[in-house]
Amino acid sequence: MYTKSISPGSRFTSYPELFLLLIILISILDFNYAESQISNNKVSKSISRDIGSDCKIILDDGVSYYTLPFRFSGKDWLYMLAGAGAMGGLMTIDDDVKRAVVGDNITATSGAWSVGKEYGNIIYAGTGSVILYATGLFTHEKGIRVTGRMLIQSLLYAGIATSGIKYITGRARPYVTDNQFDFTWFQTNNDYLSFPSGHTTVAFALSSVFAEKIDTWWARVFFYSLAAATGYSRIHDNQHWLSDVVLGGVVGFSSGYFTVHREMDRNKKKSGITEKMNFNLSVRGLDFVYKF
Repeated sequence: MYTKSISPGSRFTSYPELFLLLIILISILDFNYAESQISNNKVSKSISRDIGSDCKIILDDGVSYYTLPFRFSGKDWLYMLAGAGAMGGLMTIDDDVKRAVVGDNITATSGAWSVGKEYGNIIYAGTGSVILYATGLFTHEKGIRVTGRMLIQSLLYAGIATSGIKYITGRARPYVTDNQFDFTWFQTNNDYLSFPSGHTTVAFALSSVFAEKIDTWWARVFFYSLAAATGYSRIHDNQHWLSDVVLGGVVGFSSGYFTVHREMDRNKKKSGITEKMNFNLSVRGLDFVYKF
């Protein structure tokens, strides 16, 4: 039995707590900015209006995301059943993959692989998303603000789903047992919050927003490869089974893909033009352009 965990600091942060932190940070930033610009009521009202609009979008899209199963067609449910069957199949080889990747020596990922692990850190992801949102908010750059908001949405929707599944299933982490079918239902003990992988959820929640918004083949290759590296690092560090990582990726991807395409639909309804983020190489360097 593997009993050693090489990453004690990898406890999966509570998403409700993260969301509260995001709201507090945004509120503080808004207050400080409004205080310094008290003589300019138009600016303050514009910021307040943007925050209110974004909060409404987050709530409306969240309701739509979590009620998707109620709008599934028969074909959709067949896909879901096929996916569940595939997940069950993956579980049968979880221990084999663990032995092949981890082996007898448990060492933390290093070098390029460690980048993937940190990419899936919810603290970094959440903080970066808030900073991006605040930057767009206070500079009145709508494209940057909307991208930050979509990252927050994707992390929030996927995080709540992942946290709920973790708690309900109570699956033992691979460093606790060699039995991949060790489920102890309704757990809050971190040793039994393996399914699905939180880091992988975060990584794919971020990558799917960037990849779908930039909408180029190279963006998809780069960002999804980065997210896949996160998943591999979690197996290598003996924190998760293969099936944990796969489901985490599915949840993260679904939330990001959903969020970006909801935004596209809103833009189409307003003007018939979809907002798109473009990167252009030139002699001056890398240009970062938003088109509406």
